[in-house]
Amino acid sequence: MEREKTSCRAWLVVLSLNITFTLYGGLNKVFGVLMPELREQLATDTWLLGWVITMIGASVQSAGLLTGPLTSIFSERAIFTASAVSSVAGLLGAFLAPGLLSLTLCVVCLTGAGLGIIVCLAKALLGAYFSSRLSMAAGISTTGLPLSYMIFPPLAQFLLEVYGWRGTLLIFSALVAFLIPCGLVMRPRPPSGDKSYKPIPANSSQQTSSSEDGPQLCGCGRLLDVLCEKTDFGLFRNVMMWSHIVTYCLFGFVNNSWVIFMVPYAQTKGFAPFTATSFSIIAGVSSMISNLLQGVVVSRHILCTRVLIAIGSAIGSASLVVSPLLHTYAPLAVAMSLYGVSHGILYPGLVCFVIEEQGKSRAANAFGWTGFLSGLFRLCFGFSTGLLYDYTGSYDHTFIFLGTLLGIMVPFFFLDKISDCCSRRKE
Repeated sequence: MEREKTSCRAWLVVLSLNITFTLYGGLNKVFGVLMPELREQLATDTWLLGWVITMIGASVQSAGLLTGPLTSIFSERAIFTASAVSSVAGLLGAFLAPGLLSLTLCVVCLTGAGLGIIVCLAKALLGAYFSSRLSMAAGISTTGLPLSYMIFPPLAQFLLEVYGWRGTLLIFSALVAFLIPCGLVMRPRPPSGDKSYKPIPANSSQQTSSSEDGPQLCGCGRLLDVLCEKTDFGLFRNVMMWSHIVTYCLFGFVNNSWVIFMVPYAQTKGFAPFTATSFSIIAGVSSMISNLLQGVVVSRHILCTRVLIAIGSAIGSASLVVSPLLHTYAPLAVAMSLYGVSHGILYPGLVCFVIEEQGKSRAANAFGWTGFLSGLFRLCFGFSTGLLYDYTGSYDHTFIFLGTLLGIMVPFFFLDKISDCCSRRKE
């Protein structure tokens, strides 16, 4: 059984997810490096441009909600490939965009949505293919993110100086096109085991009786009923689902803001552009190492997933809160390496935590809902970090704010334990 789950097709899913995360992280980093140039060329404010970049990440998160319904209609290969084509088309549209509005529409609606569906689909397939090696597979898959932190900041800075921001987007669209062959070689989900990660229909007999005996719903009512069924709305009855939502919202917001503002923040401390990008490389190296080590720690039962991600949140919170006190290269490099350790623990850990708590059969919709709501959160509040900079004239307050949000995550990992404790006290 386990040998079948860790076959070549299972590791092919891991490879595809690794490439996806590399390009997704690269998308954020490229726009983070391009932000000063875009602000000047498009004559816009920092907070507005920061909100636009946040909207890109929000669209990636929100589009995951479509994955569950789509997998009940189309094959994984068709969904993956079509989403990859959409991602490339959005970047080509941004290359030709005459202004900020058209650029935003192309990247948010096409590139962000396409990448979001791919990421959510691949996460769900991880749960379908892996059981005892889930943490290891998730760790290997998400090494694409720290890899993107190391590769894309200096690459984007070089391309920006040589080809300008339009040429940078054109070249990046060619790199994203590598997702198309990843989709074409995608294999179906395992024929045995937990293959029901698609939404499971409600009781068929109950549906039959309601359709025959009960009043007929109007078109909108039937559509809403089908959407609730296909997206597994019953997940919200589980207290840990709310834990996943809050932690995904906060971590996604913090990491997206860090990706956008880390290089400009280092430049305000007096570091040259290429030196500023080296902090992202340092964070990427430490994140990649901790990505792999967390799989070993969990699979060998040294620590359980929830304890490990709670430790990771505390480390990341401390590294961001103390950053305003650091003005020389070495201390700031240590702080960013600690943030990389935190990221390397949290990203694969949160994926495993959702699958462990909600089960493989509900993983696709659980990822879809957490992504959708965290995307809405980032869409509504994504401008706040840039606005804080415009108001204060310093990134110090922004990084203290981001570190505080990571610290708030810690008790939510134990929400079920806290809820049980409160219930026992009432009894």
